[in-house]
Amino acid sequence: MLIDDVLVQLQELTDIVGDLAELARGDRGPAAREPLRLDLLVADEVAVQNTHGRSKDVHFELQAAPCWVVGSDDGLRRAVGNLLDNARKWSPAGEPVSVECHEGTVVVRDHGPGIAEADLPHIFDRFYRSPAARGLPGSGLGLAIVAQVVKAEGGTIVAENDPLGGPG
Repeated sequence: MLIDDVLVQLQELTDIVGDLAELARGDRGPAAREPLRLDLLVADEVAVQNTHGRSKDVHFELQAAPCWVVGSDDGLRRAVGNLLDNARKWSPAGEPVSVECHEGTVVVRDHGPGIAEADLPHIFDRFYRSPAARGLPGSGLGLAIVAQVVKAEGGTIVAENDPLGGPG
């Protein structure tokens, strides 16, 4: 139906404007930082994704240990949410997404097709969309926001394919 198409496109435009605003805010300097339980923050974001993932039959499985970090709650939520959203987008229906959180580290593993070697150096660049992603919804800003938040928090981010090959 035409109304449904317009609503989907309006949501995509709203998401792009929000992403651009987030990137612009990140360029203004660090956000307020406070001690927070990263494992609880990640658990909240996993719960949100498990609700959204039902439409695609994707389930997020969390293994977490209590861990404290000093950081921006809003920024970290946005970064974790974007990571999980990206994993949901690339995960085949019925396959779980593994999320681990311990010692201030978050690891997300999906069972999607993997990242082409030529794309790996660019996936955190603003507006970068791999040829495989160009037919999917998105603006190429989600992972750029993740990288910006992680850098602002003094962390590091890495994307890699399963060293054993195949989906992972």
